Amino acid sequence: MNQLPLRPNETRDALIYLLHSTDAYICTAPPYSSRHIHTKRQIIVFFTCLQELGAFLSSVSFFLSLGVVVVATRRQAMSSLQRYLPWLIFFLLHGGREAAAGKVPAIIVFGDSSVDTGNNNFIPTIARSNFWPYGRDYANGLPTGRFSNGRLATDFISEAFGLPPSIPAYLDTNCSIDQLATGVSFASAATGLDNATAGVLSVITLDEQLAYFKEYTDRLKVAKGDAAAKEIISEALYIWSIGTNDFIENYYNLPERRMQYTVGEYEAYLLGLAEAAIRRVHAVGGRKMDFTGLTPMGCLPAERIGNRGDPGECNEQYNAVARTFNAKLQDLVAKLNKDLRGLRLVFADTYQLLATVVSKPADYGGS
Repeated sequence: MNQLPLRPNETRDALIYLLHSTDAYICTAPPYSSRHIHTKRQIIVFFTCLQELGAFLSSVSFFLSLGVVVVATRRQAMSSLQRYLPWLIFFLLHGGREAAAGKVPAIIVFGDSSVDTGNNNFIPTIARSNFWPYGRDYANGLPTGRFSNGRLATDFISEAFGLPPSIPAYLDTNCSIDQLATGVSFASAATGLDNATAGVLSVITLDEQLAYFKEYTDRLKVAKGDAAAKEIISEALYIWSIGTNDFIENYYNLPERRMQYTVGEYEAYLLGLAEAAIRRVHAVGGRKMDFTGLTPMGCLPAERIGNRGDPGECNEQYNAVARTFNAKLQDLVAKLNKDLRGLRLVFADTYQLLATVVSKPADYGGS
């Protein structure tokens, strides 16, 4: 394996360099522990080639892991990018030759708390993070509505492409359309693919996120002109991070969906909703997309605490559902890449990486 010869200020160049490689690289950074970020130990994370999408596009997964962005030298981590949401473990950065040439004019995001940059601050819901300690490592140490101590994975991805270092929330009234033109998050914490999931805590449904996206495209046309707006929409990178809440906050938490569907039937229902959403964005002009799979949701802290059969351990029933859902989601991704003209959709498989960290915490600085 090769070690990246990076200096701390070379974040974007390193990511673009990896876009053209299929090797695994050793990257080090201070690991996350359940109590604090260590400063002297190292973590080894592998960047691997995910798959090929056409003759001229390679898609590489860049994983932002356990409180840190894992692009650094063995001697010095990139301190400006070291603080990150503890339980959003890995995320995919997708790109290719067009991306490396700087042809990603915007990052457009749909999803839940993993990518909500503050939309819930502007709606009447208790699902908010606009209070300390959220945001303690963000600029000025103030909470922004991100469910994180600092920036989110999508913020780092934006910066890696030479775009602003943080992606604004669409509902933030302080943001102009010029600011939103380079990146926007429609995500809402506690939401899901199923509109009923959003109803649990009265947050923004996926349908509403897509309606906001349509409104956004109309505003772009007015502000930038039809041609420029079309280019932004067609060349943007779309990131989807959604689905966990449908199971842990809806299906397994409330009786209605379990009375309607078996778990397999509910998975099929959710996949139908995901397909419809992707098709809607494609119809407007979106082409480059990343859909993140479910992590081992049975290993989330709340699920381990609430595991009555084996307190403190992962809920393996939930993990099994995540695996089967991910397999079906991969099939959907392959189908849509064939069916939809010009679509380059990547499935981001984060399950196994997080499962490895959970099963061997000491190897990653945990306890």
